[in-house]
Amino acid sequence: MNMTMAVFMKNTDCKCDEPTFEKFLTFVKSCDLGINKLTDQNSFQYRILLANYKFALHAVPCALLQIDLYLYEQVIYNYALHVYITLCFDSGFDNFIDQEKLKKMGILSNSNWRNGVIQSTYDNGTGVSFVTPDFYKNMSLNDFDLLRTPFGRFVEGILQQLGSVWGLTRSC
Repeated sequence: MNMTMAVFMKNTDCKCDEPTFEKFLTFVKSCDLGINKLTDQNSFQYRILLANYKFALHAVPCALLQIDLYLYEQVIYNYALHVYITLCFDSGFDNFIDQEKLKKMGILSNSNWRNGVIQSTYDNGTGVSFVTPDFYKNMSLNDFDLLRTPFGRFVEGILQQLGSVWGLTRSC
C-alpha cells in the first residue's frame, strides 16, 4: 500500500471530534500555566483566549484537515495558546500567566530576544559568515514569532510538513 492510500484510509477512519472552545480551555488547563478565570466569561483572560482561539481557527490552513483531524485540532489549540502568551508579553499583561512556570519552559517575558537569521557580519578588519539553512530564508515574520514558545514551535513543526506553500491558503 502506498503512502497516499495510507493517509486517505487514516483520514476516513478518524473518530476525532472537531475543535471546540471548551476543549481548548481544557487544553489550557492541562498546560498548567497559571491562567486564571477560565470559566468567567466576563474576565479579560477568557475574552482574550476566545479571540485567540477564533484567530487560530482562521489562521491554521485547512489542508491539515485533509491529513488528520487530530493534528488540526492540536495545531489550533497550540497556536491559540502561543498567541495568548506572546500577546500577554508584548502588551504588558505578564500577570495573566505564572512567570515561574514559563521560565522553566524557557519562555521569558522580560527578554527582548527575538528570533532571526544573521548570515554574516563584518567591520573594517574582521568578518565572519555562517551557513544559513534554506528553510530560514523562506520564513515569514510570523514563522519566526512562532519560534518564541514551545506551543508555537509545535505549530511550526507540523505546518512545515505540509509542503513549500503552507504560509497562505484559503480559509475553511
